[in-house]
Amino acid sequence: MSKDSGDPLDIAKTMMPSDDSTSSFILKPNVIIGQYRIICMLGRGGMGEVYEVEHQVLHRKYALKLLPSDFVTRAGALERFQREAQVMANLEHPNIIKVDEFGETAGRYWLRMELAEGIQKSEIKSQKKHPSINDKQRIVSLADLTEAYDGKIPQEELLAILKQVLVGLAYAHEQGVIHRDLKPGNVLLQSTGRDQKLDFSDQKQITAKISDFGLVKLVGEEWVRSRAEISIRRSLSLGEAVTVGGTRSVASEGTSTQSLLGTYEYMSPEQKRGEDVDERSDIYALGLMSFKLLTGKVPGLKMPSQIDKELVTNWDSLLVEALEDHRQNRLADCRQFIARLGTIEEQINDQGRQVAEKWQMKTRPSQSQAPSPQAATPIAGLGKKVQTGPRAGSDWTLLGIGMEFVWIETLNGWVSKYDITNGEYRKYKPDHNSGEYKGHSLNMERQPVVMVNFDDAKAFAEWLTERERQAGRLPEGYQYCLPDGDKWTKFAQCGDGRRYPWGNEWPPKYGNYADETAMKTFEKDWISIISGYNDGYAVTCQVEQSGKNPWGLYGVGGNVWEWTSEAHGASRVLRGASWDSVEDDLQCVSRYSSDPLRRCDYIGFRLLLSHTSS
Repeated sequence: MSKDSGDPLDIAKTMMPSDDSTSSFILKPNVIIGQYRIICMLGRGGMGEVYEVEHQVLHRKYALKLLPSDFVTRAGALERFQREAQVMANLEHPNIIKVDEFGETAGRYWLRMELAEGIQKSEIKSQKKHPSINDKQRIVSLADLTEAYDGKIPQEELLAILKQVLVGLAYAHEQGVIHRDLKPGNVLLQSTGRDQKLDFSDQKQITAKISDFGLVKLVGEEWVRSRAEISIRRSLSLGEAVTVGGTRSVASEGTSTQSLLGTYEYMSPEQKRGEDVDERSDIYALGLMSFKLLTGKVPGLKMPSQIDKELVTNWDSLLVEALEDHRQNRLADCRQFIARLGTIEEQINDQGRQVAEKWQMKTRPSQSQAPSPQAATPIAGLGKKVQTGPRAGSDWTLLGIGMEFVWIETLNGWVSKYDITNGEYRKYKPDHNSGEYKGHSLNMERQPVVMVNFDDAKAFAEWLTERERQAGRLPEGYQYCLPDGDKWTKFAQCGDGRRYPWGNEWPPKYGNYADETAMKTFEKDWISIISGYNDGYAVTCQVEQSGKNPWGLYGVGGNVWEWTSEAHGASRVLRGASWDSVEDDLQCVSRYSSDPLRRCDYIGFRLLLSHTSS
């Protein structure tokens, strides 16, 4: 630790009053503090001020964080400062702001950090209007970027940033270090080029770096928490809008009061209660941060995709699990969070392809001008009345329900792209409740429906068939039904006789099965898992996250067992395994006989659309 013996700080000459009552003075430009010359103040918060400085000898620029002057008055503060500053200095990762020196000058303790210069607002590439950030020329943090986009960051850009943040966070967690203060102002941005439109997904162009790692612990978590609570009471007494739990933005963290409110707002429930924290506390903070940056609002009754229709639905379940009040029900670690971001990225890409296809359809010439030789042929017997119905060779989406069906040539019919979801089933039975398992919901709209027996599944298929016939979208002779065993095996093996839904190798490449997440979540209540496999889900996941096979079908392996029309004596045969299945059940030819009246939390179904004669 560096210590300067002289006193370069003449309070009367080098400091000027602050407009923030929680911090008495700020340093003027060109003041010399030890070996550093103050260039400007970068920010000020409840845990000190940050200045851009230049080393007098090396002529290199750094960020210098001066800690609160009163933190050293508490018992054990100096020992904690040296211990935690050393921990911070030992963290070396491209997605973490480097702390490379710490010390004390004239009674003020400081940390020297790498300087993140941010990005120019002209470098932002967006499909929306060009952003403005109240005349700021540089965007240094996620807080600035949020302001640039008027309160919401486009999901593609936030996804790319979150992936980098999670990589850095996972590294720190592996070293046993918890951040404790994740918030938009503590995620800094650095571009590697100039005068170009940045691609946030390319880390060679832009890097996200986490700052202030472990700073809360360094200055004292109890002190931070108490100061934040005082700030909340103070803001309310002054008639200010409620920030914590409300909708007022705290992205601009220019004063210590705002910063402490931001710190408190993003604390996990256990952190606010003063309990010991672990990596799941950082997961909570990142989940809350993501929710607000995507929607511009704090979590409430509506899911992100309900607040903003442009957001893909996979954000919903991810953030629900990240924001569980009880940490044992929360996403367990960064690896799970990263895995879930992968499914979101896939859904965003699918969304982009669908938009492109719709645009191509709109821009094609009409048939009267240029008939297309590749136009899909209606199913034999459809006739002119139902030209809006399914066409052989093309995928099909049910109007009014949104159920998607994939054309499978070898079956001469369609298979539902996903297991039937709770939302789709409730079009038939509005009061259906799939329940929960040990506090984990099975009842979200895009989770597969469970707690349905064979007769329930069959009745749904019959209802759907009649509904589509009455609408003129289904000819006589075609029906929605449960697949038989042979057809199920065909679309599971994708025409190549594969052993497992993903291929012939082990372990699984995808699929929601009994994994390390389930074991970690349920501990003694769980019997066995697939060793070394982690899909990131303790129970059923949203159908879009259940893994896609080469024929475009999701969840053929895992998530829920599926009812088929195949009989085995008085029983009916289930196929496909579920979220609590292990190796013996995962083969494409595996079968499980069950009482047709049985309803449980791991059995659902998918449908086939074909001619009754096939």
